Parts: sequence; structure tokens; C-alpha cells
Amino acid sequence: MGVRRDAVVVGAGPNGLTAAVLLAGAGLAVEVWEAADTIGGAASSAELTLPGFHHDVGSAVHPFAAGSPAFRSLALGDHGLEWCEPELPLAHPFDDDDAAVLDRSVATTVERLGPGYGRLVRPFVGRWDALVPDVMRSLLWPPPRHPLLLAHFGLPAL
Repeated sequence: MGVRRDAVVVGAGPNGLTAAVLLAGAGLAVEVWEAADTIGGAASSAELTLPGFHHDVGSAVHPFAAGSPAFRSLALGDHGLEWCEPELPLAHPFDDDDAAVLDRSVATTVERLGPGYGRLVRPFVGRWDALVPDVMRSLLWPPPRHPLLLAHFGLPAL
């Protein structure tokens, strides 16, 4: 007789692995399939340029991962996960040697990127705790706790 599986998760990136752990934690027999040679998806690193110099392969900013209720429920810190927060969280280089740089200070970032950035983010400064449950929730149910705040966040993001 074959191996009993209650669920098959396709993809061993952060979301697939989280789904597999949560399903297994609920007592289901889970199998994970990954086409790549390594797990981790966009949340992995590799020596892409110089030996010993590691780059993020798919992404470099993980604010939703750091704030994810699902990730928090896994107690990943007990297994060695440590969130590192760089002095400058994000920089996007342009071909002319300039770059768009985000700073931890909204005021400094507005100085760099212009007043449009300030108009975009100021309504949400200091309100992450109110916004995160709606941003991280299922799309279908339950309804958002702060629907106007979520719409104000989501429409410009689109």
C-alpha cells in the first residue's frame, strides 16, 4: 500500500513551508514538492558575485514575514531565526548611478524621494498594529476590522 498523505504542498518557499508546518501541526500527513535544487524560494541567499559574499536571491525586504502571525506562531527564533534590520532597509539603483533609498525615518525618506512619498505613507505611520490584521488576513473571511484604513492602504498600493 502507498504512503498516506493528507496534503501535498507544491513549493518549498516561505509560504509553502509555513503551510506544510501548520498542516503537520494540525496532525495531517504532509508531503512537500520542490522543483528547485534548494528550498527557500525568494527567501534564500547564494554567493552570486564574490566568494563569501552572499546576496538575497529573490528579495531583500521581508516586512510581512517579520510581522506574520503565522511565522510568529512557529517560534522560529527557537530554531535560530534572527531578523536582521539594516540601517537602510531598501535601495533601488538606477542606471545613472543614482538610487531610490528608504530610510527608517519617514522625514529623511521624504527628503530623498519627494513629497509624494510622504503623502503616500504618512496616513499609516504609527498605525501598523491596526492595519496588519487586515493586511495579513484571508481575502474572503472575516471582513476587515478597519475597512477604510485597508482601502486607503490598498488602493494606492495597486
